Amino acid sequence: MSQLVRTTITIPVELYEQLRVASFYQRKPISQLIREGAEKILPQKEKVVNLELKSIEGKYNITGKKGQFERAQFYDELSREKMSD
Repeated sequence: MSQLVRTTITIPVELYEQLRVASFYQRKPISQLIREGAEKILPQKEKVVNLELKSIEGKYNITGKKGQFERAQFYDELSREKMSD
């Protein structure tokens, strides 16, 4: 398996309880169930769009003391690219 990254997510209590039950019956950790679910909804590796910072470098105006990043513009353009594929 590749390297793992620890992260924190927020989910509804009901969903967490369902994950705990599924984890018990499937004898898998909750984190593995979440990884498996994420892999099902994300595109396969061949179709993944390169979203590393280097791929967007120079496309967006990131300036100023704290930086200015037009999040709405970024997501609009990203969604247009995904729809055109």
